[in-house]
Amino acid sequence: MEFGHFKFFKNFKFKVPEFNLELDIDAFIAKIPKVTDLKVNEGKIAIMNFKDSFSLKMVPGDNDILREIYECLSNRNP
Repeated sequence: MEFGHFKFFKNFKFKVPEFNLELDIDAFIAKIPKVTDLKVNEGKIAIMNFKDSFSLKMVPGDNDILREIYECLSNRNP
């Protein structure tokens, strides 16, 4: 899958003490491809909006990143 233009969003730093990890994550924003262009080898595609995704079990820190991107995009003027 190829993404077109993508833009740097923010750098995030997280500590995950239960795994003795320090994460340094650069987050980027890009337009998603058409659903018909997505290929899944195992399971099936689940498409949801941002708010529904906040309740998913994710890697520590991912939910915080997703929530911040959602808030930024929600506050953007069309």
